[in-house]
Amino acid sequence: MSHTYSNFFIHCVWSTKHRIPHLVFPINIRVYKYITGIIHSEKEQLIAIGGMPDHIHMLLSIKSLSNFTNLICIIKSKSSKFIRKNQLSQEPFHWQRGYSAFPVDMPCLERITRYIKNQETHHKKESFQREYVNLLDTNGIEYDKNTIFDE
Repeated sequence: MSHTYSNFFIHCVWSTKHRIPHLVFPINIRVYKYITGIIHSEKEQLIAIGGMPDHIHMLLSIKSLSNFTNLICIIKSKSSKFIRKNQLSQEPFHWQRGYSAFPVDMPCLERITRYIKNQETHHKKESFQREYVNLLDTNGIEYDKNTIFDE
């Protein structure tokens, strides 16, 4: 083949440092719009964004896996600077150090999009900790049960 064609769908999740609920309404809307702009400026596509005051979910469509880690670093760095610069939080804002990324098959895009956009409803039934462990388990990702929620 003379050209490279690819498209990867990835569900990303990370929380605020110490799970402080910084992203309350309407702050979350401003942050989501800003993150959308970051992703577009990086020439990638955001399919869905949502979350709760203490964590965020995104469904991304990216062209190359080789740039993925850099993309996440850019999103986290620029959005945290935006939150601090605009004083959107009364306490100093930081994202947690890491993140999780889960591959998504094309037939599951609609279901994952609904899941991300309906986080408030989902979290009436399930805590973030349980949700996160379920995502890791479902995707076969190993983790240390003693340190998974350490910051």
